[in-house]
Amino acid sequence: MAIAAEFIEETLALYGSTLYQVALVAAGDERQASRLLKALIKDLLADPPDLPVDEPALLARVLIVADREQARSQKQRPLRLPVDLPPLYRSLLGQPLQARMVLTLYLLRGYDGARLATVLGMEPAAAREALIAAARALGPAAGMSLTDRVSSELCAPVRVVLADPSVGSRQTGAVRGHLATCAFCRTFEQTWGKLLPALEAALREALRDQLLPDALAHKLVRIATPPTERHAFNWRASRMVLVPVSVLVLIAILVLPGFLRQPVQVVERTASEPVDAQALISRAIERYTTPQQQNGVWYARYETLWYFSDSLVAPMRAEMWLDPRLPARHRLQLSHRDGGAPYELQIGDGARRLSYAIDSAYVPSLYGSLVSGWSEEYPILLDQDVDAAGQVRARDERLLTGPWLIPLHYLRQAQTAPDLRLLGRQQDGGRMVQIVSFSGTSPLGLPPADDAESARQVVILLAFDLQHGLLRSATELLGPAGGTQTSRVTWKLLDEGFILNAEQIRAAFAIERAWTGIGEFSEAPRFASADPALPLILERIVTDPDRMLTIATPPWLPTSPPAADRALLLWLTGTDLIDMPIALIYLGEAQRLMLLFGYDETPTGEDEVTVGPWQVTLQPGLNQRYRVALRRDPDPVSDAEATNAAIPPNLVDPTAFMLIEATGFTRAELLALIATLRPFDAEQLANQRHLFAGPDFGSPEAHGSGPATPLLRQP
Repeated sequence: MAIAAEFIEETLALYGSTLYQVALVAAGDERQASRLLKALIKDLLADPPDLPVDEPALLARVLIVADREQARSQKQRPLRLPVDLPPLYRSLLGQPLQARMVLTLYLLRGYDGARLATVLGMEPAAAREALIAAARALGPAAGMSLTDRVSSELCAPVRVVLADPSVGSRQTGAVRGHLATCAFCRTFEQTWGKLLPALEAALREALRDQLLPDALAHKLVRIATPPTERHAFNWRASRMVLVPVSVLVLIAILVLPGFLRQPVQVVERTASEPVDAQALISRAIERYTTPQQQNGVWYARYETLWYFSDSLVAPMRAEMWLDPRLPARHRLQLSHRDGGAPYELQIGDGARRLSYAIDSAYVPSLYGSLVSGWSEEYPILLDQDVDAAGQVRARDERLLTGPWLIPLHYLRQAQTAPDLRLLGRQQDGGRMVQIVSFSGTSPLGLPPADDAESARQVVILLAFDLQHGLLRSATELLGPAGGTQTSRVTWKLLDEGFILNAEQIRAAFAIERAWTGIGEFSEAPRFASADPALPLILERIVTDPDRMLTIATPPWLPTSPPAADRALLLWLTGTDLIDMPIALIYLGEAQRLMLLFGYDETPTGEDEVTVGPWQVTLQPGLNQRYRVALRRDPDPVSDAEATNAAIPPNLVDPTAFMLIEATGFTRAELLALIATLRPFDAEQLANQRHLFAGPDFGSPEAHGSGPATPLLRQP
């Protein structure tokens, strides 16, 4: 079966940078990597693969060709590495080819043992052994030693679990029990936890800016181009030499912002024709979740940022696949910009099945302290039966959380900004965009200030695609107007278009091909979620608010936040120690408030105030989050409870200790809400009953029999 140049071009568009980075590790330098990729294309032409080709199959071919090319080049001359390479990366390149590949795919692409085995052409068990051996060989270069000493026959399988979580959970009794008794495996675990992040950081640093060069991609496509087409292309290319130098300079000015100007400043320009800014904004909100009606599946790839904590920020890649003819069918995926397993993945098949996966590093961004210590109670993989209407709702709820909310945050502000201005048009990736500016708050920054004037902390520039209505980029400017300003792009559309190939569409929504970095969806047990905004909250731990009236000491609740449209009351079951709810969560489109009862922990911070009987400590954080600790004098208790030192104070009277985690609130709004706290009673039940969850969001009873409707409110 012949392979057309279009296939090579499409493959490079999907996997080009990954292939180039892997080739750099396999070959050692850019020159040899280029030769390796040219040899790969020739190999694909000589021995065409079965279609469709996925990433592991391509990388397996890279390894075969690299092994062949390495043997050929070593007969001519040994590999000479550049002298200016970082030490740890240089040590990696000095390892055998198989060791380089197994570490690169494990660390950068998130491959587990099964996928490593596909690439390496071996059994999964052998691939996992090769991974551990490769890491052990590089340990001395990082100043560490990954022990190979064992105490029993259980050491080997336990270490496999530590290295490859897809094999099993380290939280099982067998693994934890062995770690408690085996000093060698505890040492292995500690060293593995330090060595692998160091190797990953070295790899990412060395390969961060190593994308497939356009010139090399052009040469690779030409290899697969028939000679007649190639000659025609050469004639077209030769005509470009005749373009005057002045035209090239003009092109450079248009496509290279800052080529002939100073650092970015906001400049007022007059548009060539009247533009309705509010119409642009409304259309962009609509287009964010609603592609144009045509055949195929719409795919978009964005680049953005996210703060996993106040001290840890990561460049992110956000990808979405949406079917305009079947809105329930979707795939939403968040991952690191440089690759690896997703931080979050959700796939709806458009009919009955909704699959969800989340990486433990991303869990605190959505759940805060709620799941701290409960990791065994909550599945990281979730597979459940959800109807089409529920899948539409799950899609829209995902787009209201984490990095997905960033563009909507800007667009909502722009709708009401008093200083909204049109700044003219410019070219962006061959498209004409309209630039709009206003003063507002950053969704990645600290919570907004209490007064409206101070709340407008940054100047925000939005670029709208005039043809398709998409928001193409968002840029924040910091600094005084008229002075030096620093800028950062927080949201950028890198690529978008419709996928028409039937095999590619099937692959995008195929659950069995979805790589989560945690396990396979086929292995995930079926759990019913209580709400699509927080899929890990299981339906079975959500209870009716009437239950709070049956306990001796009901919790203190505030009035419901104005933006809340529903609430979840979580009750821990299976314990005789206390009979209390553990959390109350208020959910809304722009705000989220989580109250954790009996949570005795004071966050670090100097903002301490007294509100009624409560001592309040507020800690603002990035991503517009607040963490607030509340304490008051416990209610009187029995003599037995008072003299029992074994009972922690927060369990003697859980209502006297509370932690609030909030997003989208100002300090004044939170303090006003805290001032309304009082013991839960029948009046509060009557006022808030309408907020509490009804049927499971995926059941027909939750939606009736009408058509699926988007959750996002349209302007």
